[in-house]
Amino acid sequence: MPSTKFTVYTESPPKRTHAASPQIVITTICHCTFANQTFPPESIIYNKTDKAGWCYFAYCNSNCVSEITQKPCPQTTTVPISTVPNDCTDVNRKNGETWNEGCTTKNCINGNVTTSPVQCDPADSVIPTCVNGLKPEKVYYNNGCCTKYECLCRCSGWGDPHYNTFDGKYYVFQGNCDYVLVREIIPRYNISVHVKNYYCDVTNNFACPEYVTVKYKSYEIKLASNSKEIQVYVNDAVKVPTFLNEDFSITTSGMAVILNINEIKAEILVSHQGFEINLPFTYFHGNTEGQCGVCDNDATNDCRRPDGTTDQSCEQMAALWADSPECETPPTHPSEPLPTCTAQICEVIKSDLFKSCHDIVPYQSYYEACKYDVCYKKNDSMACASVEAYAQLCGQQSICVDWRDSADLNGLCAYKCADHKVFKACGPKCKCNTIFVEDQSQTDHQTFMEGCYCPDNTYLVSSTTDQCTPTCDCIGPDGLPRQRVEQEGECCGTCKQISCIYTAPDNTTHTLQVYIKTFTNFSMSIYFTSQRTFSVLQSSNSMFPFFF
Repeated sequence: MPSTKFTVYTESPPKRTHAASPQIVITTICHCTFANQTFPPESIIYNKTDKAGWCYFAYCNSNCVSEITQKPCPQTTTVPISTVPNDCTDVNRKNGETWNEGCTTKNCINGNVTTSPVQCDPADSVIPTCVNGLKPEKVYYNNGCCTKYECLCRCSGWGDPHYNTFDGKYYVFQGNCDYVLVREIIPRYNISVHVKNYYCDVTNNFACPEYVTVKYKSYEIKLASNSKEIQVYVNDAVKVPTFLNEDFSITTSGMAVILNINEIKAEILVSHQGFEINLPFTYFHGNTEGQCGVCDNDATNDCRRPDGTTDQSCEQMAALWADSPECETPPTHPSEPLPTCTAQICEVIKSDLFKSCHDIVPYQSYYEACKYDVCYKKNDSMACASVEAYAQLCGQQSICVDWRDSADLNGLCAYKCADHKVFKACGPKCKCNTIFVEDQSQTDHQTFMEGCYCPDNTYLVSSTTDQCTPTCDCIGPDGLPRQRVEQEGECCGTCKQISCIYTAPDNTTHTLQVYIKTFTNFSMSIYFTSQRTFSVLQSSNSMFPFFF
């Protein structure tokens, strides 16, 4: 601010004041001058504010001395007016509410809905290398809006018996007892998997899997497929091979039985030749032990002992996982060295028949297992277990290999189904029926499984019968097929019951409409009629009826 000049003047003539005694008093009157203006004592010369918020103040005091002040102007306090934010009435949401719709996150802000995409972790775009030789699998999360790649924890046992651990370490174990295949190091999901082996060749002390027991929550599920008849037990009660409740589902291909635990994305398969355990890396990374080893994409610690140390030999480690202290320690190797044997029949695994699978699923352990069985048993038919186990893995990777009729095998591994069923090398993973539906909405490939299926253009009447039907019908309260009147389509993926026509015993016709009630892991579809009520349990990958 430029300097300001003030001029003070003293006026005359003086005023005369008469006192009681002869005396003269002279009073001098002054003033301040600014910008050619005069200001009397004790008056404001100026009071101004600039645009930067500074206040400038000049005052002419009683002695005609100007007092200049400059400082930030005092802030004016504005009393806010209370307002109530608006809700988003058009979508029935409160102000401040956040919700997901599809793959977007929406917010209600003062009556307006803002939308932003669901955020995915950029690090999840990295594709890992899996030490077990399998291709990493695409896994969905954030309600299916995001994907990442993970190495699947897959353990298998086949033949007499051969093992592949979660991280791909191969070994042979001939124990004749009950053993722990998988248990959690730190209990989180209350699951363990056990196997009962038996001597399928007493002379040579060769063991084979007899059945697999899965302990999950309060359930003990026993899966046996060591004969032509598949057996399923839940808490010692015999169940039909197709079974579903809120916690798990069991399906069959006719040659194998599959247990799915949707809550933890676990799958256990038991076939005539062995077993396979698939666990998601996200849930079980670094937290498994047993004959299947540690699922952590590191094969060096797969021979983990019960005390947490690592054995140099998985065969020696496997004996330590006996469920009972009464189990005898088996010999780790047959008494005689491997005979000189070409095992020519095993070359089918390395042949062009499986060429499309070689780069996807490593075959070496199955080839070695095949030679082991054929040479010790001196029987070419022993090759079937290893070839079947390898073909099964190929099918899970969308690679169909119709191998049983190969000329190289000379019919040794042919499979005969019941007269009303047909063998399919590349059938669907679920056993296709009118109400049991497989959902592959969150998989990028179709899986194949060999088995005994209804002929083409026919379907199972229900999961509790072995009868085939040419129409994709609903099942009435009496367990018999009824006409499906809504939603065209075929079974296994598209045939879903919306409503059915039911003819009651009194010949009255009723349309069954669905009411869906959602539970934790499944929904119950209640069909109402004037006569009876029945319902359908529907999980993310299946439906199963019961009546009441």
